Amino acid sequence: GKLEVSNSGYVYFGTVAGVAADSKISYCASNVSFTDTDKYINGTVALCGYAINSTIEHCQNKGNFSITTDTTSLQMGGIVGLAQNSTVQYCANTGDMTSWTPHTGGIVGQLYQGSKIINCYSTGKIVPLGKGTTDFGGIAGTVGTGTEIRHCVNSIGLYKNQFIFIHTTKATSIIMILNIIMYLCTCITPIHVLSINLYY
Repeated sequence: GKLEVSNSGYVYFGTVAGVAADSKISYCASNVSFTDTDKYINGTVALCGYAINSTIEHCQNKGNFSITTDTTSLQMGGIVGLAQNSTVQYCANTGDMTSWTPHTGGIVGQLYQGSKIINCYSTGKIVPLGKGTTDFGGIAGTVGTGTEIRHCVNSIGLYKNQFIFIHTTKATSIIMILNIIMYLCTCITPIHVLSINLYY
């Protein structure tokens, strides 16, 4: 399937669920692509747009997401756009992401308030454009204080003239360095496990 969106207010776009609140989404797969057709798309784009106090597990996104024009406020991830006090585990993204927006990640766009990403991998191509050259990561775009990423692999890397290191948190700097290591080590596949634990 394909979802095309033009000018909108703040909307939680999800190919499986727009919002997961105090709930669980398990064993779901999506092959729906998302494309903007005009400026100023606001909200989230992912398999699950916004997860709060929820668990997303054993899910896969196969669809390609593309934001090619300016946005006001948007978080985009293969599995979750915005994760708040939620856990994303045993999930995979194989879809490509081309993004003009910050807060773009292969698994989660923005991770905050105690959220975790565990045992996930992303193999989709990630291409930053315009304002998308900040807060952009193979696993998570923005990583907030008190969050955790472990046993995750990004086996493709970022497609740009150079890697982007613009962010204000120590956690994201670690994740971006990890992405470079995995980009250079072409032997790494989603079967291999690479662990990182973040402590504050």
